[in-house]
Amino acid sequence: MSAQRLPCWSLVLFRFLTIVCALWPVSLQVSSLLAQTSQVPYDSDAGPSFHLRTYSYVYPNGYQSIHDVDFENLKVTFGNDENGRPMLTQLRKGGWRVDGPFGSYNSICLQGVHFLDSAETGRQYALTVFEEDDMGAHSTTYGLAELFELTDKHLRVSQLIDWDLDYGGPYGPLDDFDEMAKTLTIRTLHYRPGDYYRRASAVDVVTYGWDGRVFSEAAIRTELSDYGKEKRKAPPPKRTPVP
Repeated sequence: MSAQRLPCWSLVLFRFLTIVCALWPVSLQVSSLLAQTSQVPYDSDAGPSFHLRTYSYVYPNGYQSIHDVDFENLKVTFGNDENGRPMLTQLRKGGWRVDGPFGSYNSICLQGVHFLDSAETGRQYALTVFEEDDMGAHSTTYGLAELFELTDKHLRVSQLIDWDLDYGGPYGPLDDFDEMAKTLTIRTLHYRPGDYYRRASAVDVVTYGWDGRVFSEAAIRTELSDYGKEKRKAPPPKRTPVP
């Protein structure tokens, strides 16, 4: 299958409270998948900054093919509000922007669309990857990915992946999808014991594999971040296998 690379349009989406993402598994009726974590210790106040969740939102419009979906101008949702209703945001040319006071803003940009092979006849799949920027007093950048499934003309979101890049890093291409292997690799900050806020000394590199129906974690490795190398912290183990 082919992949559609899309530019970042500097258009934007207002992030509906950063804390909402942390509450997804409890109050927003999103089921959290059992995730593997790095064997390298996390700071007690932090923990893993990447999440893979099941989710279900069905779009009202019908489609003959998943290739007919206009992902650049689609209403997207990355979870529900406190009342269990999906938070929908209309993309325009791949993004949306909302400005706040004192030069702050929130933005989301569609980075790529990847059409996937299916293990079942009658089911079609696509993975979308987004970059979200939350610019303000405590600016940060997030990676977001959604798995779309089309069955009997009904389009739905079935999985969500999110990861924390911190502002200005880490740490490589955001849309790192291998078309041959059908894997998505993400890089997300890893606070080790003793790390200061916004000074993560390590990076988790997580690979999600596609089995024709869902994504699941295939491998994790932990590396020193640029800050960790600068401070000459002892390097973490090179690779953590996923059972």
